[in-house]
Amino acid sequence: MQLDKFSASDLNYRFLTEAEEKQTILKVHDQLEQPELAVSGKNDSTRWEVGWEEILQLLKKNRFRPELLRPQYFKYDILRLQKKFIKASNIDFEYNFFSLLRKVILKKFLSPYSKIMINLVYSPDG
Repeated sequence: MQLDKFSASDLNYRFLTEAEEKQTILKVHDQLEQPELAVSGKNDSTRWEVGWEEILQLLKKNRFRPELLRPQYFKYDILRLQKKFIKASNIDFEYNFFSLLRKVILKKFLSPYSKIMINLVYSPDG
């Protein structure tokens, strides 16, 4: 998504009705009670590693495009915004929102510079 090609329709949403919100809360509660619910954290990084390995393979096979780095878990149209549930008109709402936010921030703070150096060396010790 380019700033100059951004469409406001990429971020259309509506707040849920009271009935929809109650139904959503019940659904979330039921999902949280499921014993097979995957728990994130230090206990198991397998899902994370598999997901990013799939993205790495896509990058090796295709010409780079930022969309290839899109996390695979952005797949919901019911989200939280300002402590309320919303229904996004686009399944890519969350991705679009953070892409736009990132571009606005980068443009504001980095546009005065013609070159930017990024150190990509990782050291687990800091």
